[in-house]
Amino acid sequence: MKARRGVTCAVVALWCAALLAQAAMSDPARPASARSPGQLRHDLSRVRSRINQKRAAIRVVRRQERRITGQIEDVEGRLLSAESRLHRIEARLATLRRQRGMVSERIVETERRLAGRRRVLAFRLRQAYQQGRDGYMHVLLKSRSMREYMSRSYYVERIVDADIRLIAAIRADEKRLRADRATLERQEAEQRTLRSELATQSAVYRSSVERKRDLLADVRSTRRSL
Repeated sequence: MKARRGVTCAVVALWCAALLAQAAMSDPARPASARSPGQLRHDLSRVRSRINQKRAAIRVVRRQERRITGQIEDVEGRLLSAESRLHRIEARLATLRRQRGMVSERIVETERRLAGRRRVLAFRLRQAYQQGRDGYMHVLLKSRSMREYMSRSYYVERIVDADIRLIAAIRADEKRLRADRATLERQEAEQRTLRSELATQSAVYRSSVERKRDLLADVRSTRRSL
């Protein structure tokens, strides 16, 4: 503030000197000592008037600078906000790309595993169909001793348990596939939204940069007008 006052005083002093010199040179054939008191008062009044006009112009320029400075601060705030949002969007998009890759790989692996299990289940169903509904019962009834019956019963039970686990695994794979595909759809929707927001924020950022450039040019212009 003191520096501004010093600049203002210097500008006013220079203007006073220039105006006095101009007044003195307006009639070079007539020395200042030969001027009448009325003429000198008139010249001094004119100098004071111009000084007041210059001071008024300086006050106007200062008000303009304060207004423009406030606008620049507002634009800088929007710039920081836009930059922060851009960084968050880009980071989220990068995370989604990594997650999408992981989910896609898991889907491929689950589909491959599910296809193999379905082939095994189809084979077991063909066997069961060929043996008929009483296939396992027939195997058990053909036992020639209790020991052979217990042994065959154990293996039949193991086969049945394996079939049950196979069916459960197929259902689990199908459930995982549905969940992963739904996750991919949600991620794709979020990516589309984020890309749209990224474009909007980029436009806001570019607009704010251009606005700040214009405001700074206005400040330089008003200072040159002094």
